[in-house]
Amino acid sequence: MTDDAVWLRRPSGGGATHALVIGVSDYPYRPFGLGDLPGAATSARLFAEWLSEEYRSPDAPLGSVRLLVAPSAREKLDAAGTPRPTRDNVMEALDAWHADCFTSAANVAILYVCGHGLLESTDGGVVFMSDAGRLRTQRLDAALDIAGVRAGMAGPGSPDRQWYFADACRERSAELDDFAEVLRGGISLPARRGPHASHRPIFFAAPPSRSAYQSGQGSIFLRALLQSLRLNALEPPAGPDSRWAVTTNSLLTALTTEVERLAKKHGVRQRVTIGGTFLPREILVHSDEPPQVPVSLVVTPAEAETVGSGGAEIFDGRTNVRVLPRSGLPIHRVPVPGGLWTLDVTFDPPHPSYRDLRSVALQIRPPMCEEPVDLS
Repeated sequence: MTDDAVWLRRPSGGGATHALVIGVSDYPYRPFGLGDLPGAATSARLFAEWLSEEYRSPDAPLGSVRLLVAPSAREKLDAAGTPRPTRDNVMEALDAWHADCFTSAANVAILYVCGHGLLESTDGGVVFMSDAGRLRTQRLDAALDIAGVRAGMAGPGSPDRQWYFADACRERSAELDDFAEVLRGGISLPARRGPHASHRPIFFAAPPSRSAYQSGQGSIFLRALLQSLRLNALEPPAGPDSRWAVTTNSLLTALTTEVERLAKKHGVRQRVTIGGTFLPREILVHSDEPPQVPVSLVVTPAEAETVGSGGAEIFDGRTNVRVLPRSGLPIHRVPVPGGLWTLDVTFDPPHPSYRDLRSVALQIRPPMCEEPVDLS
């Protein structure tokens, strides 16, 4: 493979974002007795598509995405032309990704990997590639060692901002206890001397000794991650020259909530954890436009919502520009651009039992806005 994993490359001057995305659903050699997965390859493809279509970073635009997937027979995923994540292919892609990342300290490094995983130490975990289990004595030969990769992303020239997403189980296998020392994954980077980046968080889909779940639609973690990046984790601009953005803290909060919500919906338990060192306010992605936030007005008394003459409108109090044209009550999950706006709720003609409200300050921000409105 001569860097066949490059799924997208764009010219960039100065800092750029370089991503390595891996999804393994097909395990023909059944490592540690593990079978195929229903949606790991799909998850990787969806994350790569989000990067190519929606990722925005003013000082480090997307420079490259390397994608390797091994779909299972159950996945309806066209992987033609996309290399399988075998040990050799991943080693080559990892080497090329590392080289791109080290072209400038202003670069951003992103690694997303989804597949079967094990916890082999407290500082990370391993994720099995598609030919894992081929060697009976080298049990982790075809396993990506997350801690080992991070250890090689240090020293002079290393990117200042690094983001890692480990979408895999982190359960412990009793079979590893047969060995005299902690086994490391065979796919790694040589540890480098020198300082580590101050920002290199790793978001785990599960805590130690716990499972991560997925379906044909993708993993719970990936679906929650995309929902968070597109809406739930977006924070309003910090000043007049800034934009809506996803920060480390906002992503962790939104991702935690959404993973638990989706897990409960599927009748399982799953919890996100974060490791590594990180800057709480570091920005992962910007949004060119304010997010469309579902807005509901919780009207009291409830009977006021049934009055045909009642309506609400939302506007920018500084410019009088209508953000939401006058709409009849009730207002339930109506998409409205996020921001600090003004709300009017009025009756035309006036109603003898309910009052009008005018110029009520309304802060609309993800994931949703439920505004109490007292018309009594």
